[in-house]
Amino acid sequence: MRPDLDNTNPWSGYDTAMKLILQEEPVNKPGYVFRYSDINFEILGEIVRRVSGQPLDEFAKRECSSRWG
Repeated sequence: MRPDLDNTNPWSGYDTAMKLILQEEPVNKPGYVFRYSDINFEILGEIVRRVSGQPLDEFAKRECSSRWG
């Protein structure tokens, strides 16, 4: 994925970000290029939210404190 969402046209809000992310397409084949991507972390956060029902930061805090607390 690209490093970040396009900021050429102003936008705001979580729902808009998710809509824009769903329109993204990979720019390279998987495993071909390493690129730090905020989009990937945003997708991770959405997956965690859907599976756990918690935002990524709350989920990570709970999991870390229960394992290493």
